[in-house]
Amino acid sequence: MFAALHVKSEYSLGQGTATPTELVRRAAEYGYSALALTDVETLAGQVEFHHAARGWGLRAIAGVELRDEFVPGELGRQQGRLVLLARDAGGYASLCRVLTRRRVARAGDNVDDCLAVAPTGLFYLGDDPAVLSRLLAGGVDPADIRRLARAGDESSLPVRAVADPDVVVLERADLELHRLLVAVRTQQRRLDVPRAPVQWLPEPRSLRQRFAEPLLRESWHLAEACTFDLAAVRPTRPCSPASTSSARRLACTTSSPARSSAPRPTSIAGWCACATSSPTCTCT
Repeated sequence: MFAALHVKSEYSLGQGTATPTELVRRAAEYGYSALALTDVETLAGQVEFHHAARGWGLRAIAGVELRDEFVPGELGRQQGRLVLLARDAGGYASLCRVLTRRRVARAGDNVDDCLAVAPTGLFYLGDDPAVLSRLLAGGVDPADIRRLARAGDESSLPVRAVADPDVVVLERADLELHRLLVAVRTQQRRLDVPRAPVQWLPEPRSLRQRFAEPLLRESWHLAEACTFDLAAVRPTRPCSPASTSSARRLACTTSSPARSSAPRPTSIAGWCACATSSPTCTCT
């Protein structure tokens, strides 16, 4: 059983090159059992990712990578980055709250922004010992923290480690495309972008060569613990007669019992007010 827990798609602006569906297809062809999509500061690719994974029989894990200083024109600081994985529905809600906090104002410190929303249902992964130490000091259960380990890495921290393939592109042929995307994001010439080491999705045989078996085994155990499936979530719509107008449906969908005595609207402004009316709204 193989699981890649740190993977970026094209939704990681200026970095990833593949669509979520392409990543899922390649992972399934390689024989992976699970894949986590951890785009930088966004969950935008999660719906496509989870539906593609269901189609290919792959366990999909919702995640995100937080990076300080990820602003227009910048890639964000890799040092100090924090990867969050949703263990369950509460964990996915926590991801949404963390990102919302970082959107409302300029993103602050990764750890502070994360802990400020009192998250639940998350696993915390990082390759910076200082970040992991701060999580421990902040009261995060050590059982929920993992160190992202590369070949030969060692640490004295009291947390378990998982293999970190840190996938940015789908295959080796995409390296120049990645370089071009970096140039566009950082507003410089492609030739001025240094050829930094970038990892593509590895075959399982390559994973075994790069990582010790305990790291691969712990990666799979963590993947097994992540049970949230976004593709299984179905929107709930209010029941209404087929003859109900679109305006009335909208009003009743967003209604509130607290406004049950609201009068029927007779103008556009009235329709807006009706959007907070009673679920038993009879406006026509």
